[in-house]
Amino acid sequence: MNIFDYMTYPAILKQSEDGSYSVNIRGLPHSHTCGDTYEEALEMAKELIIDCATFDAGHYEIAKGDQPNNDEVAINIPADVAIKIMLRNAMLEKKVNVHQLAEKIGAQDSKVRNTLSFRRATKLETIVQYFNAIGCPLSISC
Repeated sequence: MNIFDYMTYPAILKQSEDGSYSVNIRGLPHSHTCGDTYEEALEMAKELIIDCATFDAGHYEIAKGDQPNNDEVAINIPADVAIKIMLRNAMLEKKVNVHQLAEKIGAQDSKVRNTLSFRRATKLETIVQYFNAIGCPLSISC
């Protein structure tokens, strides 16, 4: 897994007659949103990606992003969200649920759930600890 696979999602933005924008994110089923302005549409697209990841987390593999084609724009999500998507996918691959991870690190389930939330900031040391606990050491390189 590579964090860059989860940081950029391609989307098609189309301007409507009323000036608003509709957004369709490639690779994410049922991922349509809109905004009154171009900037708002981009922000709504980013929020939609996070919402889709939240819905899928623990149940399904969260889709990787991709580079945009010529007619698409890049929707960039924060690195901390991308790394949590990687962690959630690694947990699925290793068949480790939140309760099992909590037991492995000696924490309560609620603490692990809060840490895994895409809407909360988490220290990198904690993310590294979680990857190690599931047997999938995180490596960072340049």
